[in-house]
Amino acid sequence: MSEKCISIDSVNPVEIFGFGNSNIEIISNRYSKLKVIARGNIIKLIGEEAEIDNCENKINKIIEHHKKYLKLSNENVRDIVN
Repeated sequence: MSEKCISIDSVNPVEIFGFGNSNIEIISNRYSKLKVIARGNIIKLIGEEAEIDNCENKINKIIEHHKKYLKLSNENVRDIVN
């Protein structure tokens, strides 16, 4: 079992986490083998290394999408993680 912390510094974490952590729930549902924890400006992933790497890649794509378009919907997150 591995653990990885991803720092969200370049954008407002609330915009990435979603209203009521809705985007974190979407990520958690897609990566059900991982424990996904959002606190402050950190997303912590706990689970198997390969799954963590895949999820981290998707989270980075979500952040890049937000930077590029200055908005992020639940549908955008679903499209990126699926």
